[in-house]
Amino acid sequence: MAILSQALSESLPFMAVMTIRSDFLGQLQSATSLTARFEEFSLGPMPLSRIPQVIEGPAREQGFASRTSSCSRPRTTRRRKTPCLC
Repeated sequence: MAILSQALSESLPFMAVMTIRSDFLGQLQSATSLTARFEEFSLGPMPLSRIPQVIEGPAREQGFASRTSSCSRPRTTRRRKTPCLC
């Protein structure tokens, strides 16, 4: 945190954009070694229906051939509470 604070000193022409999981946000906010000013911007969860687009779109832009997925939509399983995407 000290290195980040020094790099983002008001006297230097830098800006940083970072991402962090919401369960670690409290630790960032309470870090005494982070002296740089920061703004918080939270995003809501991405709809599961967009997951294939997020993966396949950039792959297509880079020229990777895409196969048709055998899974037409995300689903949850009994054992897993998180979505299964295949």
